[in-house]
Amino acid sequence: MHSEETGVADDSSDYKRKPTWCRKFPSVGKGTFSFRAERSTPFNIAVRLLTSTGEYADDVWITLAVRKTEAMFLVNLNGAIKKVSKATTESFGKCVGYEPHKKVTYWLSYDRDKMLLKYGKGHRMKETTILTADFNKYVKRDATLKDHFFSNSKERWIQMYDSRTIFAFGEIKEKVDEQVTFDVEPVVTTRSPFVKDSSQANMFDIDGGRYTFSADLPEACQTLYSNVTAPHITLNWAPSETNRHIQLSDAIRHSLQTKDGVLYKKLLEKKERSGGLFNEMYLRVTLGESLGKSPGVPYVLEIWPKGHGSPIHSHGNAYGVIRVLHGGVTVYVYNKDSSDRNEEPLLSFKTKYDDVTWLSPNWFQTHKLWNDTDDFCATLQCYQYGEEDENHCPYFEYISKTNQKGQFTPNSDFTFLNMFQLVMSEYKTYLKKKHCKVM
Repeated sequence: MHSEETGVADDSSDYKRKPTWCRKFPSVGKGTFSFRAERSTPFNIAVRLLTSTGEYADDVWITLAVRKTEAMFLVNLNGAIKKVSKATTESFGKCVGYEPHKKVTYWLSYDRDKMLLKYGKGHRMKETTILTADFNKYVKRDATLKDHFFSNSKERWIQMYDSRTIFAFGEIKEKVDEQVTFDVEPVVTTRSPFVKDSSQANMFDIDGGRYTFSADLPEACQTLYSNVTAPHITLNWAPSETNRHIQLSDAIRHSLQTKDGVLYKKLLEKKERSGGLFNEMYLRVTLGESLGKSPGVPYVLEIWPKGHGSPIHSHGNAYGVIRVLHGGVTVYVYNKDSSDRNEEPLLSFKTKYDDVTWLSPNWFQTHKLWNDTDDFCATLQCYQYGEEDENHCPYFEYISKTNQKGQFTPNSDFTFLNMFQLVMSEYKTYLKKKHCKVM
């Protein structure tokens, strides 16, 4: 018997026991399996074949073996077990195995066409991939390997095995089913966070991969995108000519920069009420009412003073589209299970006026926004639950200044009309006084 951390012999014997969980691939031989759980014991995720008698073949499988400080891909072909690839916490620079007493999302990507398997934690992205197993060289040595695992003619099953089960017998399948998601596509690359209207697509953009085109967005995002990109969705549009000689953007800037401005005072009020950092205060201006299919009111104008931003936060597994209506903001994207406000982001990108970005339960869901420009930034954010979402989480999670996870129920600092009337009146009064002084 080998040890828990390095043994291969233990792994082969696991498959003679009943699996904790089992399901057929949703498409023939490819997809991404993930489950979210608090794991304190090793586990294996195996890809299995059925024999002609309807039994699982004991001597033919591919497995991902996850231990506390290492993870490895193994292949068993007719009883010969080989280690295809391996990562350790020491070599990778951070934990590659299970994380005791912490709820983590573990995922396995199976790409039949490229003969690539990948393992990672958190969001399913290139940046969260821990281990890759390339089976192309093995297929060249043994053609039966391709027939067993990478042809499109055989159905494959995915199974999870515990070295020591964390579930009570009789409850195993139900509990694991609650934690499992299964996508029909493998993890290939990281999609672009920037959206471009499909009607404006060109071959250079398609080849460069710089955008996610609007027609390729998840269905929930497509609805939101159509609304936030309407021609009159601009910060300085007003319903009457009388308001158009004064720009709302000028009124907002003045109110943020003036100590007795209504917006500046609201920022101070929020800081006093929350006990948070002043430069993590920003304003939420809601548009319309909650329709019950988003965390809070679905459309929110967020105003970011210069030098201000947000803590790291997630969005209740909602879909979202964000359009920059004024200025620019830097977006820092974090992994799904981030718990440290000083953690390095997976990626970051700068946005500017009229840029549109998106997020979903599996893409860009956890982020921090920061305005490091010389002017305020205004973004129109909109959110919606997906059709598949049966929980409808009503709150966002964030990491506080003391590095604790908190829950934030989306609220409103102003309604749009209320904010518009207040700052425009304030700015008109300021301009009138300024004009009188000049006279």
